Amino acid sequence: IFPPSTAAAFDGAFDLIHNKVDDGMLTRAHKLLAPIMLRRLKSQVENRLPPKVETKIECPLSPMQTFWYKRLLLKEAPTMLKQLEAANTAANQPEPGSAAAMAIEADAAAA
Repeated sequence: IFPPSTAAAFDGAFDLIHNKVDDGMLTRAHKLLAPIMLRRLKSQVENRLPPKVETKIECPLSPMQTFWYKRLLLKEAPTMLKQLEAANTAANQPEPGSAAAMAIEADAAAA
């Protein structure tokens, strides 16, 4: 589509490997492309679509998800982690002998 001279000018102006962008060339490219670019919302194009319906379904984390959530996000707050572990029910505890249970025991022994 573009002649070799244009491609060479583009490659020289936008050298992303070396993080180099020619601002003047970028401005000219915006002016060149503005008349042919359309930015429209779906509601402007197709007005017969029904309104968007959003449904939120809350579900509990699995025992493994709970373990990793606490381990990764709360590792900076050991006191808070201990409180959460104490409040956790037996159904949400990892199975005895699993990697998660052993890691919790190792954390408790280290504290």
